[in-house]
Amino acid sequence: MVNISAELRPVLELQLLGPFAYPVPKTKRQSLLPELPLQAGVYVEAIRSVDEVTYYARGIGYTEKGTYRSHLLTQRRQYRSGWFNLVDVDIARAEGKRCVVWQGWSKEALERLKNDPDLLKEHQDLLERQLSVTAVFIVVGALQTERELEKMKRALLDHYYSYSVRLLDDGQFKVERPAQKGNDSGEVHVPRCAARFPGNTAVLNSQSRVLARP
Repeated sequence: MVNISAELRPVLELQLLGPFAYPVPKTKRQSLLPELPLQAGVYVEAIRSVDEVTYYARGIGYTEKGTYRSHLLTQRRQYRSGWFNLVDVDIARAEGKRCVVWQGWSKEALERLKNDPDLLKEHQDLLERQLSVTAVFIVVGALQTERELEKMKRALLDHYYSYSVRLLDDGQFKVERPAQKGNDSGEVHVPRCAARFPGNTAVLNSQSRVLARP
């Protein structure tokens, strides 16, 4: 049993299952990893370490309505447009450190790719290299309410952000939602919580990694 951040409350017990293949279009070469189950829920994107056994968490999210596959294929298109950050794969795999080589999250970044064919090709090559070593882990359990899904996601974020060396983007604490009455920012604020992992399928160790077990 791994007890993470015992001083935080409440504590959620989460079980991660994986690794699964990051989904690709049917026209592309498929991964040797098993496909994601046809369900929705919380997931962890992770980059495979150079030892080919451990994985460094790079992104955390969830899908409430569509399947993991449909959600991540949409995300893949957003990657290709330049919207998301890309990291230095060599540093990520060797050290688990985040070194951004493409800064997304802006309309300016999208315009740069549209107007520069050479930059676009370089970006697509970096993207395919990153996704080729990316796998997906899922949180085991039945689909929950949106609030509960956000709580599980926050527990995972609290765990990973407790380490000074990590791959996660710092902005993942903000859960963007359409503005609601009395909340013009459009952000849903979820209380901080900790995570506890049984470890019989996949565990998170002290180096902020996902360890895949057969």
